[in-house]
Amino acid sequence: MTPFDRQILAMKEPGMEETLADLRKQIDVLDSQLCEMLAARLALSRKVSATKTGCAQVFRPSREAQMLGKLLGDAPAALKPLIPVLWRAIISSSIAEQRPDFTIAASAEMRDMATNFSAGQLQLVNYNEAEEALAALADIVDIAGLTKGRGFSGVIKRHNFSGVGDETHGQHNRLRAPGAIGNASDPSRVFKGMRMAGQFGNTRVKIKNLSIAKILPDSDVILVTGSVPGPKGSYVEILNKTVELFES
Repeated sequence: MTPFDRQILAMKEPGMEETLADLRKQIDVLDSQLCEMLAARLALSRKVSATKTGCAQVFRPSREAQMLGKLLGDAPAALKPLIPVLWRAIISSSIAEQRPDFTIAASAEMRDMATNFSAGQLQLVNYNEAEEALAALADIVDIAGLTKGRGFSGVIKRHNFSGVGDETHGQHNRLRAPGAIGNASDPSRVFKGMRMAGQFGNTRVKIKNLSIAKILPDSDVILVTGSVPGPKGSYVEILNKTVELFES
């Protein structure tokens, strides 16, 4: 039983049959609660924006996809077609609250997809050709993406430790060991943030201030100077201060 089901049951009085007016009253109560929750979410979005002072990034596709997947996993089958539509509207409204000047540049073939994606909540600039949409980007852009996952890695690979050294003086199998991680008696614990072995890669990284060297519209290729996060064939985001490139 979901929390909504329990709340509806709490509205009923034992021994009484529900009339149409009673059912409508329950729906009105739930609608009011939904509006209150949406208003609270937008208020939190404004607080998030205040904590991101000086940070231009408000569009997080990986996080949004993760949250949408969780909602779809928990939702009943009847709601699954509706949730993505509602979720896109809520997320787009949240982005608009954080960045009122946020704009999506879309070519003609991507116009309908961009409109559905933003749920009509974000500014959309239409271009006839893909190269015109690409030209909307500044010469200096940021590129974000998920780095290549490297699994569980040791401190030398993960944190660039140099190892113990002195290989000829009886080090045996300690060449790649992390060394001491804390005092035994005081403070008798490992401090938070201690660099140790663990999951390496598969994290979101944004490379800032990359120059667009050339745009090849016939091949749908953008050449930039510098490194780009992620393995070959992965998706990346091309960002500047106000324009988000919407392209497949």
